[in-house]
Amino acid sequence: MVEICTVGGYNEVGGNCTAIKIGNDVYILDLGLHLENYIKLTEDEDVVAASQKSLMSAGAVPDISAIDDWKSNVKMMLPTHAHLDHIGAIPFLGNSFKSNVMCTPFTAEVLKGILTEDKIKLNSKVMSMSANSAFKASDEVKIEFIHVTHSTPHTVMIALHTKEGPSHEANDFKFDSTPT
Repeated sequence: MVEICTVGGYNEVGGNCTAIKIGNDVYILDLGLHLENYIKLTEDEDVVAASQKSLMSAGAVPDISAIDDWKSNVKMMLPTHAHLDHIGAIPFLGNSFKSNVMCTPFTAEVLKGILTEDKIKLNSKVMSMSANSAFKASDEVKIEFIHVTHSTPHTVMIALHTKEGPSHEANDFKFDSTPT
């Protein structure tokens, strides 16, 4: 059985997060920051001083309490690209899940740079794979990164292939072959 929870970013730009439960395993696709709300909240504070609860209450990060029952089953965090509205909440919420991060190489380096610069310890390993490649996450799930054009390098759509069929996360992408 496949269940999808639209955690954040579906009614605004920012705080993007989708949780997909396949059997007992959960995959978090994107974990983004809502920049305007984050700036309002942290204007006069240290970047790591804000708690998860205050960040969620302010709408600065996705309210992951919507998936409290799923948290212990998160197998992997899968950000689609390096924009903060897709990876910016990982430093604040990533330790809520006992899982690693798999993303494209550029996204991995941006995330690692944020963690280093802000001196944030993420208990998850940040791993990468190229666009247009796939790996077997479990006996039930194959994860495929499908290259799409966007305003940041290495942007992907994610396909979760299951026995019930594929589930695609189509995030930000552009059809313009000649962007300015």
